[in-house]
Amino acid sequence: MSAAEPASNPPYNGAGATDAAFALLVLLSILPVFFVRYPECADCLNHMARLFVLTAPANHPVHLFYHVHWHLLPNLGFELVALPLTGLFSLETVMKCLWVLCVLSLAAAAWFVHRALFARTRPTFLLSALLLLNLPLAGGFMSYLLGVSAALATVGWWLRLADHVTVKKLVLLNLLTGLILIVHFAAAAALMLTIALLQMGSEPRTLRVMAGRTVAILPGFILPVLLLVLIALSTPAHSGPMWGASSWAAISYGLEDKLSLITATFFTGHSLPNLAGSIFWIAAILMLWLGGRPHPRLRLTLALWLLVLLVMPYGIGRATIIDLRLAIFPAVLFAAAFDFVPVQRFGQAALAAVALAGVCARTALLIPAWQRHDADVRSFRAIDDVVAPGSTVLVASAPRSAGKSCAEPARWPPFDEHVPTLLTIDRAAFVSTLFASPTMQPIEPAASVRGDVVENAGIVPWRVLRLNATAAGRRWLRTAPASSIPRLYAEDWQEKYDYLAVRRVNCARQIAPRHGLVPIAQSATYQLYRIVHPRTPSGRPAGAGTHNS
Repeated sequence: MSAAEPASNPPYNGAGATDAAFALLVLLSILPVFFVRYPECADCLNHMARLFVLTAPANHPVHLFYHVHWHLLPNLGFELVALPLTGLFSLETVMKCLWVLCVLSLAAAAWFVHRALFARTRPTFLLSALLLLNLPLAGGFMSYLLGVSAALATVGWWLRLADHVTVKKLVLLNLLTGLILIVHFAAAAALMLTIALLQMGSEPRTLRVMAGRTVAILPGFILPVLLLVLIALSTPAHSGPMWGASSWAAISYGLEDKLSLITATFFTGHSLPNLAGSIFWIAAILMLWLGGRPHPRLRLTLALWLLVLLVMPYGIGRATIIDLRLAIFPAVLFAAAFDFVPVQRFGQAALAAVALAGVCARTALLIPAWQRHDADVRSFRAIDDVVAPGSTVLVASAPRSAGKSCAEPARWPPFDEHVPTLLTIDRAAFVSTLFASPTMQPIEPAASVRGDVVENAGIVPWRVLRLNATAAGRRWLRTAPASSIPRLYAEDWQEKYDYLAVRRVNCARQIAPRHGLVPIAQSATYQLYRIVHPRTPSGRPAGAGTHNS
């Protein structure tokens, strides 16, 4: 069947050899998770620590620092799926299940979109297996990926229907989009944009008809708009507006980051698997360029999506890599939309071989990398009992320059940012990098620490902590906005925290010995310091040291 086949409702045929081959590639993609205790993704350990807070008994000491506040949020996909599983499995098993579910749901959604367009699964669809491990998954954006999978499945449902808009379709679209909004806001926005582009791209494409179809689809998004209003009204007053003026004022656009839009779709965090993904994806693109073309119903949509990604900012406020994480949505549509069937069996075999070789090479390279990460996490948990229960922990990075006195090789493990959040589980500690914000999670800092410490702001560079140590740094702090992250961290951090966890970017020994920092333990990736708090005139320790039990 050629690209001229009917635009909607192609008859379904049973699963064939191509479907079986795709299932095999999916299974190969999830293989690394069975070789380790902790899935390797940037936010996985943070999510696990949040699950601990959400499921801890009401009288648990961790609630001295973190308050659970359930309210309407546009980012609850992870909680909605993970919390029911905590009654059946350990937190570590739940995280594995969520990681696997993200891969399987994206694969199923891509297959559903493809079969909504074509009667049989095309050999080109095997190439979509290269996209199952991607930047959002490596980053641990699980709510987003669950939302994207649901949004892609909704696009597949829309493609199965005739082009004309009916009341029943609008009602179902409202319900589906509203549900996806609760799972993740960006996934709902991608769905709404795609449905609008599909309506615009339908035949005929006169300006008047396209405008009419766009207006006709607007009632399908009434529910998500109302939910956004309710979400804004349910946000706690002390947290400020969800989308404040400061966030919109901090918009960043990186032209050089646009070069990463393609690699973001198969990014793993490791150079060799990324290189393998690049080679096989480029080979796939060349094959498609020579003999393939997208389905007519998605050609304009894919072209306009490319323009959207080029215009989209890199970050808004603390939300980063917006354009790079969104790239997975049109990339899956692209892989699912191609109608290229090699005439000769050799061509079919070559296409399948590219997909199989790419997935196998990536899996073989990722397993040892994941095992190294697993060892790094185990080494931290082996020494974290030196932290007193009920303490506050600041997470920072060591100086970047190795220096001649550093005997350790420079190393930057890509997924160890949130290793210290395990202290929340193991020691009921407040950790500065734990996601706890009432505008994004159902967890927020308790009143006892709110305003004294900074949460959910990432690892603090060592130069920020040292601002108070120089005259120039102190002058800068006096003129910096009161809400700026460097000022919040640099001012009195030694009085507000009990411990400092330094990420050993190069060599932790290079941190010049100074009064108030006592090294107490070292793991493969972190150096732990106890902070000796300055004394008040009465002779008693000041600051967060009073949190120690």
